Amino acid sequence: MSQTIQSFCFQENQISWIQAEVDNHNITIQKAKESPLPLEITLNNINLPDTVNTIANHLNSLTGSKSPNPENVRFLLTGKFMMIKKVLVDNTIPEAKYGDFVKGEINQILTNSSDENMIYLPEYSVTRDNLKEILVVVFKKDILNFFKGIAKAAHLRLSQISVNCFSIDELYRKFYVDQIGQSLLVNFSERGFEFVISDEKNFLNFSYKPYSKTLQSITKLKDEDVLNAFTNVLEDIQSPNLIDNAIYSISKIFLFGNYFNINWLDNLQSQLDIPIQTLNPTESNNWRIIFNENSFNQAEAYRYVEPLSNLFE
Repeated sequence: MSQTIQSFCFQENQISWIQAEVDNHNITIQKAKESPLPLEITLNNINLPDTVNTIANHLNSLTGSKSPNPENVRFLLTGKFMMIKKVLVDNTIPEAKYGDFVKGEINQILTNSSDENMIYLPEYSVTRDNLKEILVVVFKKDILNFFKGIAKAAHLRLSQISVNCFSIDELYRKFYVDQIGQSLLVNFSERGFEFVISDEKNFLNFSYKPYSKTLQSITKLKDEDVLNAFTNVLEDIQSPNLIDNAIYSISKIFLFGNYFNINWLDNLQSQLDIPIQTLNPTESNNWRIIFNENSFNQAEAYRYVEPLSNLFE
């Protein structure tokens, strides 16, 4: 059974939106747009009295005030808006007690009260020796309430709030079912790289690395600065803290995002031994993407990976 979904992806300064009809291995793109946000989403700005209405009005302007199907709306948030951490749990601890154990572990890290946060445990676990590694996502309640407020002010019936690193991981395995080994999925955001590491079965890790120590926008940097930053952080990801043996064995790199420049692909490939390609869902044989939006450039579908990834259950 098909359903029409509006998927909004929020970065700090950018929003991308897709309205699509989704059924069994078919996605029909009805509308697709991207736009700078009128205000940067920061902890300071979300507490200002006018920020919710300002961004809600921008959403309505982006989609059109008479946009159809306001009920099935999904928001996708960058992993930078929260803390994503792996916690080791003794196998003797029953799963029913994981929440209490994780809350105790997180309390040792947080500078504020755990009551100000929401803790979520995705379906992920890896056994290492006699310990189980579980994944923990910590949201500030203020951030969740902020995005719920935007949906309410924009008269959108919000059905789901998700995190981009997990939805991108899921999209990767749905669209690239024949990939074997560990892959690095790189999102070029405004001020830094968002890295998702996946294999054919599991989400493995997420990290964020700025392009520069001063957190400059990519639009202010030279191409060579961005490319050099990429090769440097790739080395850090595989072997942090001068560890001799690489933590990950990455066999393929996929690049995407609003700020990715397709002209960088050949340059990066010439510097690295690992095969590199764009993460373009339209090139997959496992899903059929139909375009009813004339302005949607199929060759640049890598710009919309985030909102596309939020179309799946």
